[in-house]
Amino acid sequence: LKDAGEEFKITEDVVKEAAGNGGSGKVMKLLLDERGEEVKVTEDVVKAAAGNGEYGEEVMRLLLDERGEELKVTEDVVKAAA
Repeated sequence: LKDAGEEFKITEDVVKEAAGNGGSGKVMKLLLDERGEEVKVTEDVVKAAAGNGEYGEEVMRLLLDERGEELKVTEDVVKAAA
């Protein structure tokens, strides 16, 4: 991410992959730390985090800590977490 610089675009798909990633939130933390202004926390991103069976809790905690004001917990998010 650091080497690619601005050439690497932080799209919603990239953020969703980070939210659903099995790396205990490390990828999401890196994105937020390095390129936070480009990271948009959409409903689909929150659903991906909620549906992350292995590390969903860690990713959701990170998103709440870093971007709690942006999180929208909808019925679909709750279903993804179930």
